[in-house]
Amino acid sequence: MNSVNIIDRSLRSDSVWATYCSGQRVAPPPGGPPPAVISRYKITVQKHASRKSPTGTMEVWATLKNHTDYPLQIEGRTQFFDKDESPTDVGSTWQRVQLPPKGIGTFRDFSTRLQGVESYYIELREGR
Repeated sequence: MNSVNIIDRSLRSDSVWATYCSGQRVAPPPGGPPPAVISRYKITVQKHASRKSPTGTMEVWATLKNHTDYPLQIEGRTQFFDKDESPTDVGSTWQRVQLPPKGIGTFRDFSTRLQGVESYYIELREGR
């Protein structure tokens, strides 16, 4: 509980490192090591937290960092839970966050119940 999960595989980019000679990509020698595969995320969660709002509901937020050179549209939704980790609200609808290139943005959501909300779970995906 009290976590953020990036559920969309498209937010991860896989890079393959290959061997180059004079600008040309060359195959590794027979029996040599295969090229390395590096997984990088297009976004990362810099911080997430919650607090009681002035109206008594729970407010949650997640600060997101865009690591790409282009703008991204991210969608997030939240499920809230009570002290026994039982869902307290119907899960929220997907909400959009615009992230500028190499910039940050904040996903923010509120519970609908005033009492008994103790924890949260945020899901993130690329905008559709």
